[in-house]
Amino acid sequence: MTGGRQIRGNSGYTMIELLIVLGIIGIIASIGIPQMVRALEKGPMRQALADIVDGCALARSRAILTGRPTSFVIRAEDGAMSIRPASTQQAASRHGRRRRSGGMGGIYSSLGAVAEGGGSDQSGGRKRPSFAATLHEDVAVEELIINTERGMDLDEAVVTFYPNGVSDEMTLQISLLLQERRLITLDPIVGIPEIEEL
Repeated sequence: MTGGRQIRGNSGYTMIELLIVLGIIGIIASIGIPQMVRALEKGPMRQALADIVDGCALARSRAILTGRPTSFVIRAEDGAMSIRPASTQQAASRHGRRRRSGGMGGIYSSLGAVAEGGGSDQSGGRKRPSFAATLHEDVAVEELIINTERGMDLDEAVVTFYPNGVSDEMTLQISLLLQERRLITLDPIVGIPEIEEL
């Protein structure tokens, strides 16, 4: 003892103190982690909207990059969604229908050569990313209109995107257990989907 002060030899933590702190951390983690995981998971409606928007965006970008029309396809049977090259007959017939109707005027004028098989694949032999998704069983398609034609009765509803950035017109209404509804519209001039809550 020097000058009335007691000097403690070891100023570290005891094993009991460390175990108490680890126990508290474990309790907090067991409460918080499941809630964080649930918050990060996408619900069926959010996932469906993300898949539709991603499919349209990928089809549009692929059409622009390859110089060939690309289709975003929704199968009525099981809600499967995919993208694929548009058939030249389909693209040509839709292009012709638009020109006869006088709907968009000169916007589609650059499609002639592409619809007839022109244009080149600029992918350079590289494998392009594929897209495949399926609507959750709780998400239902209530209405689907493509270019003023009802698509609900078709085996496959096909929305075509063109190399100049335009697309078919699409109106798609989906619902989650017939309660939560969203309307997705595809602007044919820019080929970008917009989502509206109903």
